[in-house]
Amino acid sequence: HTRAMRSYPEHWEEMMRWERRRFDVVVNTGISGDMVGGINGKFDQRVRRFSPDVVSINIGMNDCRHGEKGLPVFKKGLTEAIGKVRSLGAVPVLQVPSLTDNDEGGTGRNLARYAEIVREVAEKEKVLLVDHEAHWKKFADTPEKRKSWMNDGIHPNGLGHQEMFKKMAYDLGLLLDGRFTGKMGDKTL
Repeated sequence: HTRAMRSYPEHWEEMMRWERRRFDVVVNTGISGDMVGGINGKFDQRVRRFSPDVVSINIGMNDCRHGEKGLPVFKKGLTEAIGKVRSLGAVPVLQVPSLTDNDEGGTGRNLARYAEIVREVAEKEKVLLVDHEAHWKKFADTPEKRKSWMNDGIHPNGLGHQEMFKKMAYDLGLLLDGRFTGKMGDKTL
């Protein structure tokens, strides 16, 4: 969906390896269409084997298709994932999914409640939080504005991924010193 532009993990890798810590590695084990159960079910293959220092989890967009009945399962799975990350001695970072303009499979109707679960779990578990939904509501608050950040009604395009990277880096205190990656794109932070 990025149409040959970088995804936010690729921007993250660029910043970390070339502006921060040259010997760090960013591993993107995200799978399109996945849900929190997929992370927990394949945790050893997707996370543990890399012995990470930090694990960022951006999940909920697909889980929300289960509607109201899926909320307890999502909350339990997210809490379980945090526990697994912490068992490695790694720092968990939760991300609230970005907005959508499509109700395919109930995504649009249910996403706000799943986003709220991410916030609740982050607060309860004392986990770092990056709230993409709040950022998009502030800077891409209409479907017309969001269109420039979206490939379709659900998926961010390259510019949307750039915004996700900027929000994440800013929230984690890494865009404050004026390095190159902090100067990309429009002033939305």
